[in-house]
Amino acid sequence: MSPEDPLRVYLAADSFGQTLGPSLVNVAAEGGLVDVEFDFEISSGLMRPDFYDWPAHVRERLPEVDPEVVIAMFGGNDGQETFAEGELQDIGSPVWIEVYAGRVAEMMDILSAAAPETYWIGLPITGSSEHTDKFRMMNEIYRTEAEKRPNVTFLDIWSLFEDESGAYARYLRNDAGELVMMRAADHIHFDWAGAERLAGVVLERLTEDRLLTVAAG
Repeated sequence: MSPEDPLRVYLAADSFGQTLGPSLVNVAAEGGLVDVEFDFEISSGLMRPDFYDWPAHVRERLPEVDPEVVIAMFGGNDGQETFAEGELQDIGSPVWIEVYAGRVAEMMDILSAAAPETYWIGLPITGSSEHTDKFRMMNEIYRTEAEKRPNVTFLDIWSLFEDESGAYARYLRNDAGELVMMRAADHIHFDWAGAERLAGVVLERLTEDRLLTVAAG
């Protein structure tokens, strides 16, 4: 691995990728050992393939990118009812969980078949108790499905965006001790500082797992 032959990384994400994608590119560029390609689609997710078909999209993109590492982050828009077994299924119901787990499993299988390593980023704590409860439940689905696949790793980022008391805070201290805005106005998505914090942690994990020989940045 060298600047002439960098680690090929592909990020696929829903609206979280709007800030995470560019931030991952910027943080990776500091080390010069990572080449990042990313795709994101606002308002998309895995629960509504009729709106945006992520499995079809990544099947087309993955051969073009030929990644060595895939990073995925979905779920921001998936906490919604779904129609299954002839009726509308409530979020978190047994049928809903079964349907969503199937969508997650399909995506993990596609991604993990295309690259030696896949990292699935979990959802963060939010400023909404409703979204936080949904995200906590969905994280368990991601964790469970990742554990079934030897080359898929679930990255739990929950504590990364908690304050000292373990609660949500829009402003958190950076490495320099400065209080900076980490989350967007909706208290769900990342502001640029939050996305950069997450990007740094992702690259640190790649280094720890010996996929990067030198820590980027």
